Amino acid sequence: MEENISDFALYKKKKEYTKENFYTPVFNAFMRNTDLNIQEKAFFIYLQGFGDKCFQNQTTICEELSISKPTLRKLMQGLEEKGYIYVQRKYSHKTKEKASPVVFPIPIDENTGKLSEHSKQLIGYLRDKYPSDY
Repeated sequence: MEENISDFALYKKKKEYTKENFYTPVFNAFMRNTDLNIQEKAFFIYLQGFGDKCFQNQTTICEELSISKPTLRKLMQGLEEKGYIYVQRKYSHKTKEKASPVVFPIPIDENTGKLSEHSKQLIGYLRDKYPSDY
């Protein structure tokens, strides 16, 4: 029996967090938020799993969420219009073509599950610090 406990303690000490085993806490209030549909909530939670910003390309996002590119664009547009994300759109310096956008999820209030009172200020700051090319 002690071997199991020591094995567990050893496992626990050696555990390193990666994007595969890290988790994103979701507030119950957010899941009850009626401003967003279930796809928007799932996409927002996915984005939060990357931290302050998501650099994933659209093909990877679509594969990981099993959605089409038009659906992804619709989700991004809807969340951006509602103020839940800021999307920095850039051109690739090498090819002068559109590069993968960088998506910044805006923090939500854990009590209401909706945007905090400072969300508009944060989006303004992100627009100034990370302007879009188009």
